[in-house]
Amino acid sequence: MGFHFETINSIGTAFVPQEDKTIMAQQMNETQRLQALEAYNPAEHLIKIKGRDGVLKDYYPAAWRFYELNLRYPNANFSTDLIFFDLEKNFCVVKVRLYLGPDYETSDKKAESMKQGLFTALDKIETAAKARCLRDFGIGTEYALEFSDDDELGMSSGASAPQQPASERDGQLATIKEQVKTLGLAHNPQQWTTWKKSVLGQDVADGKLTPAQVAKLNGAMEQAKSTKAA
Repeated sequence: MGFHFETINSIGTAFVPQEDKTIMAQQMNETQRLQALEAYNPAEHLIKIKGRDGVLKDYYPAAWRFYELNLRYPNANFSTDLIFFDLEKNFCVVKVRLYLGPDYETSDKKAESMKQGLFTALDKIETAAKARCLRDFGIGTEYALEFSDDDELGMSSGASAPQQPASERDGQLATIKEQVKTLGLAHNPQQWTTWKKSVLGQDVADGKLTPAQVAKLNGAMEQAKSTKAA
């Protein structure tokens, strides 16, 4: 199955399974919010969770992280895109954006995260991606070294994502490279490497690209195509 770009949902505030905490924060007036923020201590809500390595670690539950987000940033918004999925392989890649105000582009503070996992656990993969955005916003950052992204995804999805077959990845890359060449973004291997690094933020060999990274390259190409057509 090819790439699909669509919006799963765009919500004005961060909803989680224990959404009563979030709703409570939303219903506060400004004075109450500031008082609650001053009194709030994340350490009081830590629990012990066994990570994938079998070691007990401090874990800051997502429900309390979303609650803290609403205390600190009452105008916070999430947008979620399902940028790739394969029903036969039960696999998906999700991109989440966290921003302040009406849209991501004009927000003076923003974060973006991509996660991959089982399509049948899509909501949990989305929650894990949102949790990473929260860390980039400085919420739960002090516990990031204790609890890794792999641990977070392990709690969310309960299983590892299947690996993308090399032939499928190579076919997708060939299509992306052809489009990138047509758009004038890269005309030779060196320029392809430079463009790829500018999109991913790191130098990754084609044979080492993950499905999420391939999806990110495809997204950048589609955005360039849209910009050129405008």
